[in-house]
Amino acid sequence: MKNNFFIKGILYFLISFFLFNLITSLLAYNNIISNNTISIINFFNLIISLFIFNFYLSYKLKFKGYLIGLFSGLLISISFIIFSIILKSFESSNFIYYLIITLSSILSSMIGKIKKP
Repeated sequence: MKNNFFIKGILYFLISFFLFNLITSLLAYNNIISNNTISIINFFNLIISLFIFNFYLSYKLKFKGYLIGLFSGLLISISFIIFSIILKSFESSNFIYYLIITLSSILSSMIGKIKKP
């Protein structure tokens, strides 16, 4: 398969996301971290997982880094918005959250493009 790198990128994202969530859940289950800290850790978990995904994707693709990050960041942000509308938990204050997701995706793709040998 020629486009195998996209599937690998998604697998890297999912593995890192679930691994970080497992660690966070174990720490919360043993009362090592508080509930307020869990939401902050989960936010950084998403940012780090997206960084890994976009870094790998921009490293492998020949497109400009910011376009890859913009596409993937907007795709994830729009899917989160649709999911929150379906669950009727949509708030306009969450746009900052979605903006941070998109900007971190753009930044990580640009870094992945710079690191290309």
